[in-house]
Amino acid sequence: SVVNKSNINIDGFEITHKDFTAEPYPGSSPTASIFLNSSSKIQISNNNIHDTEGYCIYLYDRDPSTASSSVWIKHNVITSCGRLSTSPKTGIYLYGNSNLVEDNDISHIASDFMHLTGGNLNVIRNNNFHDNSMSDWPSPIIDTHIDGVQNWCTTTNGLVLKQVLIEHNHLRNAPDGNSHFVIFQDYGNCGSSEVIVRYNTVTQLGSYFLITGVGVSNIRIYNNTLSDIGVGFAQKPWSAFGYYNGSYGGKIINNIFYNSTRNGGEVYTRDATSSAGFFASNNLAYNSDCGASCIWSNPIKSEQSAVLNKDPFLVSTGTTFSIQAGSPAIDAGRPLTSVAQTDSGSGTSLVVKDAG
Repeated sequence: SVVNKSNINIDGFEITHKDFTAEPYPGSSPTASIFLNSSSKIQISNNNIHDTEGYCIYLYDRDPSTASSSVWIKHNVITSCGRLSTSPKTGIYLYGNSNLVEDNDISHIASDFMHLTGGNLNVIRNNNFHDNSMSDWPSPIIDTHIDGVQNWCTTTNGLVLKQVLIEHNHLRNAPDGNSHFVIFQDYGNCGSSEVIVRYNTVTQLGSYFLITGVGVSNIRIYNNTLSDIGVGFAQKPWSAFGYYNGSYGGKIINNIFYNSTRNGGEVYTRDATSSAGFFASNNLAYNSDCGASCIWSNPIKSEQSAVLNKDPFLVSTGTTFSIQAGSPAIDAGRPLTSVAQTDSGSGTSLVVKDAG
């Protein structure tokens, strides 16, 4: 337990809980292998955390006064959080500002790989999320829900989510129908916004790549590679992700969707409340079961510069993919923004259409 402290390194421990039931901090409900409250400049690295009855790493989220900031969580191996209880627990529970989570290996979690419940300028990158399945957690484990990164903001924790970067993460083999890569839900109407999800590789995922269940604005999705999405359903869904309930300002650019929807699918969708500022372009969609004869629905059917029914020639390299020579994905992308018409083209500043 690290409470109201700073400049502490927690490095190189093996942590497992056998018959551990103590509260990590008086008055708090969760138990955790590593518990932070109102602390800063903490480094959590090179730990092996496994077979616990509580969360593996938990940054307390009662209200903004308990937030921990400038925490660096790196190079940890995290597995089987909550194994010794009847309630699944998250691998890393993040709350606070300017935190960095990178190069961690997280697997066999009956709950989400990560929760991100509020904060500004958080970065989640280069993590390996893998091998999560309901079959790993027989009775009496209950209420399993397995996502890569799940966010929500409630009126109780009250810390707005803003300017978050989720990049270069790899998720593989989470095949159940309740498994998503990212979910954003602003239940408390905190004004959550400005999320970039880029350069991630996701394969053998049970459900959707991204869902915005309650309005989170300006979520930018670009240069991700999706292979075999929706495998948890007898028949794959029509779309791989969607923007709903006021999630305006969404951008979907330069992504590869390989075997990610059923034939006739729309690939992505949005409702009427999420249409303002929406833009999609230069995405590639291909299903191997129908090949060059696949049928597509709007919006991708009429998308600007979409690449449809052309095999991207993906080659698995373990946690990620490369593309072979001759792939139609090569040089098929577009710039993420362009110079604004109001810019003079001279001087020391450049005005662009979309600085996000």
